[in-house]
Amino acid sequence: MCKVCGVRDAEAAITAAMEGADFIGLIFAPSKRQVSVDEATKIVRAVREAKPRLTDWSLPRFPQRTAPTEAKDEARETRLWLEGWSALLRRASAQGGPLIVGVFVDASIEEMNATAEAVGLDLIQLHGQSEGWEVASKLVRPAVRVVHMDSQLNADEVCAEMRGGPPVAILLDSKGGGTGKTFDWAIGAEVQQRTPFILAGGLTPDNVAAAVQQVRPWCVDVSSGVETDGQKDHAKIRAYIRNAKAA
Repeated sequence: MCKVCGVRDAEAAITAAMEGADFIGLIFAPSKRQVSVDEATKIVRAVREAKPRLTDWSLPRFPQRTAPTEAKDEARETRLWLEGWSALLRRASAQGGPLIVGVFVDASIEEMNATAEAVGLDLIQLHGQSEGWEVASKLVRPAVRVVHMDSQLNADEVCAEMRGGPPVAILLDSKGGGTGKTFDWAIGAEVQQRTPFILAGGLTPDNVAAAVQQVRPWCVDVSSGVETDGQKDHAKIRAYIRNAKAA
């Protein structure tokens, strides 16, 4: 599965949707790729007009996750939880894709919920450093939580970061995000053997196939890797999605 993030205009979003992107990311945090609520609403409307959803559906509001009875069960419970949601999101994308993901950095719960309702987001991505796991249970949409990959983190530490919370998907990204830098895929491959995740960080049309083959994530995420001179490049978007799905 593929996610194209940092989309700022309807044309790029439609290109991604028609090429088969499963997720489109809209950034609401201050950045060069930030969109306003009005801009995001127009993008979502254009995507739905270009590629209508096949069925009248909606993702479920986040259900409370049952706490494991013993500490040793936590890793297993996390894996089963994320595996179940990755399968659900795959089905949801097939029926009503692409799913629209709103990206926030240390925003208030009220702001994220209001934006999700106004724009018609399907998922909320928590990309900040201060958002505790408990935030996800208070959102009106299922949450994707980002783990920022530090060069000193090993697979055990990454897996520990992924446990104990309610987000329905985990995204591993290079520290900072949107920088065009990769992290050690060998660590990603080791993590994937234990827990499913979305891979981001420095992916491009040229390296995404190798990333998929080495790491085997259930989804790959791109932003700067499909840009030319700071703008989304439609040819790169198409090539990225094709190469990722063919890998």
